[in-house]
Amino acid sequence: GRLPGGLHRFFCAYIRYSAHFFGYMTLSANPYPAFSGDGAYPIDVELPEPAPLTRWKTLLRIPLMIPALVVSLTLLGTVATTTKTSKTGTGGGSQTTGLALVTAVLGWFAVIFTGRMPRGLRDAGAYAVGYRSQLLAYALLVTERYPNADPTAMLAALERPPAHPVHVVGDAGDLRRSRVTVLFRLPLLVPLLVWLWLWGALATVAGIVQWFFTLAAGWPIVSVHRFL
Repeated sequence: GRLPGGLHRFFCAYIRYSAHFFGYMTLSANPYPAFSGDGAYPIDVELPEPAPLTRWKTLLRIPLMIPALVVSLTLLGTVATTTKTSKTGTGGGSQTTGLALVTAVLGWFAVIFTGRMPRGLRDAGAYAVGYRSQLLAYALLVTERYPNADPTAMLAALERPPAHPVHVVGDAGDLRRSRVTVLFRLPLLVPLLVWLWLWGALATVAGIVQWFFTLAAGWPIVSVHRFL
């Protein structure tokens, strides 16, 4: 009904080292990580003390973790690959996929030219690393808590950037959905998609006109601004 203390410490060290490694690889952190998983690091993981585990949840841990595994692969996936050559035969390897790969590539160019990692790319990489750490902790029985995909909870300790003039507003608690409309969501999307395409064609033309007018006059056309 519980993980032995020695295994718990070993798994925690592995999870922390894994977080440090991927934080360094994705350019979310700058210092070279230690090989032990110890010590302070800019991208680190807080892990719980050993606690009792529910046996039936432990028994079903593998099928329960499949949805979280899909999310983790989307954010920061390491996929095993096999290559075959005529000389060496079969070889193995791995490649990184997902959101963190995009942030690392874009961040690499930004750092080479500016010497700084853009805040948004760093936070996205840190979120991917943090979710993978939660998944590892769940899979290795370090905790019974299921991974939380909420970025605001994952990055709660980070200072929020200045508000952007374009941002999403609405009811944050609006989480209920109609089963019927969700079931038929794809066919229901067809007329909306056609309208979006038609409207998008007009918006493209209006955007070009707005661009030239703004260059010439120094301000946008108000009616076109409202339309866009």
